[in-house]
Amino acid sequence: MHLLVLANVFFWVSFAIFDILSSGGALGGYYSALTVRFFLHAFLFSVLVYPNLYYLYPRFFSRGRYLTYILLIIALIVVVNYLRIRLDYFLLTSESAKTLLGDIYNQGAAQKAKTSLINAGLFSLKYGFLPPYYLGMTIGTVGVFFITSPIRLIESWFNQKELELQLLRNELKQKQNAIRIREEKLKFLKAQTDPHFLINAISGVYHLALVESKRVDHALLRLSELMGYLLGYGKEDVIALRHEIAFVENYLDFNTTIYQDEFEVTFQHSATPEQMQTIVIPPMLLQPFFENAFKYGSYSPGKALVNASLEIRETYIRFNIENTYAPSRSGADKPISYGIGIRNVQERLKLFLPDQHTLHVSAEGGRFKVELVLFIHTAATEMLPLTRDKN
Repeated sequence: MHLLVLANVFFWVSFAIFDILSSGGALGGYYSALTVRFFLHAFLFSVLVYPNLYYLYPRFFSRGRYLTYILLIIALIVVVNYLRIRLDYFLLTSESAKTLLGDIYNQGAAQKAKTSLINAGLFSLKYGFLPPYYLGMTIGTVGVFFITSPIRLIESWFNQKELELQLLRNELKQKQNAIRIREEKLKFLKAQTDPHFLINAISGVYHLALVESKRVDHALLRLSELMGYLLGYGKEDVIALRHEIAFVENYLDFNTTIYQDEFEVTFQHSATPEQMQTIVIPPMLLQPFFENAFKYGSYSPGKALVNASLEIRETYIRFNIENTYAPSRSGADKPISYGIGIRNVQERLKLFLPDQHTLHVSAEGGRFKVELVLFIHTAATEMLPLTRDKN
C-alpha cells in the first residue's frame, strides 16, 4: 500500500513538472503562471485514471470482459481529451475567462500565449487549434492512461503477494501449533507407557516371589536393565534398532524367568549388524505387543505360545507376533487389540509415521495375531520430530 501511494505521488509530481515546463515553453510563460489550468487538467486526468483503476479494470478487465473494457476506455479517453481541448480553447479565446478567473487571468498574457501558439504552428486565428495541437493533446491523454494503468497492476500484484504471505504465516502458525500438540501428545503417551509397563513388571516379580523366590534376583536384575532403558533411550524420539531388539530380548528373558513353565517363547530377527546400527525406530514400539501376549496368553489352558519374528527387507521392516489366548477367560466381549499398550502404539505410529506404516490386528480361534510393517528410516533420513540416537 505504501508503494502504491508513492507511485501516485511520483506520477502527479512528474505531471506537474512536465505541464509547467511544456506550457512555459509553448505558451510564453502564460500557462505556467495560470496554475488553475494545471489543476483543471489534473482533475480531468484523474477522471481518466481512477475510474479505470478502481472500477473499469476490476469490473471488466479482471473478469475477462476485454472488449467491453477496451470500448469503455476508448470512450473515456475521447471524452477527457475533448474536455482538455475545450478547456484550453476557453482559456485562450473566451471573454468569460476574465470574469470566471478574476485576477489570475491576464488578457495581455493570454494574447501573448495565443501568439506563441501561432508561431509554434499549433493555433490559427481563423481555424483555432491546428492538427499538431490535437495530436499532441491526444498523445498526452493516451500517454497518461498507459503510464498510470500499471499502477493497478502493481497494486494487484502486491495485494496478491501480501495475501500469499499471510497464508504462509497462517500455515506456519498451524504447523507450529500442530507440532506443539504432537509433542504434548507424545509426552503424554510416553508418560502413560512407562507406568503401565512398570506396573505389569512389578506384578510379575510379585508373582515370582510367591512361586519361587530363587529366581527373583535374576528377574530384578533384568528389571533394573529394563528401567535403565526407559530412563535413557525411552525418552528419545527414535533409537537404533539394536537398542530396541536388546530391550525386547531382556524383556523376554525377564518374563520367561517369571513364567518359566507357563510360556513357550520364540523371537527371531534377520537384521544384520549394520542394519541394527543404522536403522532407527521409535523406542518401546515392539515391547507392548509382547506385553500384550504375556498378559492375555497367561489365560490360555496349558502352556501358552508366543512366536515373534522381525524381518528386514530392502525398504521396510515386517514384525509379526502371534500368541494363544482363551477368549472366554480374557473377555471376548472386549477386543484385546485395544488395550492400553496397543492403543498407545497405534497413536504413536499415527504421530511418527502417519503414512509410512500398516498395522493389522486379529483375534480368532484362540490366536491373537499382529502384523506391523514400517518403512525403513536410518539416521540419515528424516522422521519428524527426530532426536537421533548417537550411540
